[in-house]
Amino acid sequence: MIKTVQLPSVSRQVELDPSVLKFSIIIHSELSDPLIVDLINSITDTVPDNYRTEILLVENLSDVTELDQGSIERKRSILERIASLQANKSRNGKICIKLVRTGAPKSRVTAVLGAINEANGKNMIIMNDDFTHPPDILPQMMDLIMKNGEGMVVASRYAEGGSVTGRSLGRKLLGLGAAGIARHGLSVKNVKDPVSGFIAFPKKILEGIEIDDTAYSLSLEILVKSKGLDVQEIPYCFKESPTSHERLIPSVINYAKSVVHLYMHGPKSKDVGEEFKYKRSVKFLSKAGRFYTVGASGLAVNYLISTAISSGSLSHLWYMQATLIGILVSIVTNFFLNKIWTFQDLNFSPTHTSKQFLLFLIISSFGAAIQLAFVYVLVENGLQYAMSLLCAVAIASASNFLLNKKLTFKDKLWG
Repeated sequence: MIKTVQLPSVSRQVELDPSVLKFSIIIHSELSDPLIVDLINSITDTVPDNYRTEILLVENLSDVTELDQGSIERKRSILERIASLQANKSRNGKICIKLVRTGAPKSRVTAVLGAINEANGKNMIIMNDDFTHPPDILPQMMDLIMKNGEGMVVASRYAEGGSVTGRSLGRKLLGLGAAGIARHGLSVKNVKDPVSGFIAFPKKILEGIEIDDTAYSLSLEILVKSKGLDVQEIPYCFKESPTSHERLIPSVINYAKSVVHLYMHGPKSKDVGEEFKYKRSVKFLSKAGRFYTVGASGLAVNYLISTAISSGSLSHLWYMQATLIGILVSIVTNFFLNKIWTFQDLNFSPTHTSKQFLLFLIISSFGAAIQLAFVYVLVENGLQYAMSLLCAVAIASASNFLLNKKLTFKDKLWG
């Protein structure tokens, strides 16, 4: 359910002619922080006078119904301040502000899509409500959209000149890892920040693109599911929000779900028949199942060798030495089992096999580093160790499978 409502009446409401409206700026917000008023004030001061613009504040109805009386009064005060701001800075009818309420969507992206359907502008701009996305680059984004007219503009943290401030090292590594997985795992290598939430695009590019209900990032959905999209990146400084740590765990989980969905979709999946897609899916799941079965056998080999060497069955080595030997033996057995059984590569020439094993070893080490990094970040942000370890192992093993599939054994990512 989507409902567009008028803001509290303080002065006349500004309505813009849809035929001349150039941009709709869409901001998902709980409208619980007075900072949103400062943001809107900054946007109205920054947007060029020649670009007629509307601002759509997207609010979930579920957020409204669960508020206590104090929160309701605070929200009412914020809405009145926004209405007063519109009355004072309407610039002779060149900017209007609307509140769009949506009924309990499955994700933030779904709520934003509901607002896009209600928007009158020819071009959309999506941004956060907490100044993590600076309004001062809006004119540059608008100019690029107006000059191009067909592509998307991505405000990028990782393009040359971009940066991230206020984040811990662990959070920075998570962000870089998320961008890296999207670029290499989902084939959007031409964009350095494919999970950016600060984007601008013509409304018409969403035609024919089916956005998933559980999508993590609208930009990532568009990049993966559209063909030949022209993308321009402009650098900006992302300033971490003090409350972002509260959303870390849900963000990690939603991102993982979204990547799996987009990986299964694939940019070319709509060009092949259902039967062929089904066969590729079976192949992929079969190889994934074999890979994880080999991984489980590697754990058993690791345990048996380590305990046998340290307990006296085979030797009396120090437990750390025994553990290291167990790890090395399990890596060797995992490599050969995956080579022969999972990926059915029977080329055992010394040069070919040595190169493969070196890559396998490097990727395994990389997976271990990912696991350690995720465990540290998740535990430091309040998640229990057992659950953190489970999430980290899942992410690391998935990256190991995909990287070894593509790089070590030269197999297609999907199939």
